Amino acid sequence: MYRERFPTRNQPSRMIFSRLVNKLRETGHFPDGKHKSHTKNVTNISAEENIMTYFTEFLNASLSKATLDLGIPKTSIYRVLKRLNMFPYKIHIVQHLRVTDYDKRMNFIAWFKVSNHF
Repeated sequence: MYRERFPTRNQPSRMIFSRLVNKLRETGHFPDGKHKSHTKNVTNISAEENIMTYFTEFLNASLSKATLDLGIPKTSIYRVLKRLNMFPYKIHIVQHLRVTDYDKRMNFIAWFKVSNHF
């Protein structure tokens, strides 16, 4: 019947239909077609502790460097940091202070105090 209706398709095995019937009997509906992912969970407690210790010791470490040093995938490290409310960032210095900037900063502070922002 299936082969006649769909001659260009591969015919499913009897086991597939058997599982569908069993699922229908157990739950009263067909599976939704979404597969549960069976990914490896590297983020166990000791890995979390290692990651937290690493980033408290090396504040300027990058995710790539941590991946090499710890042997843990970058996505796992990022997930742990996010769970700990720590977000990796890289400091980019866009300007530097000069000796002449001191007067400008002091004038700004005086203006800020006078204008009731403080």
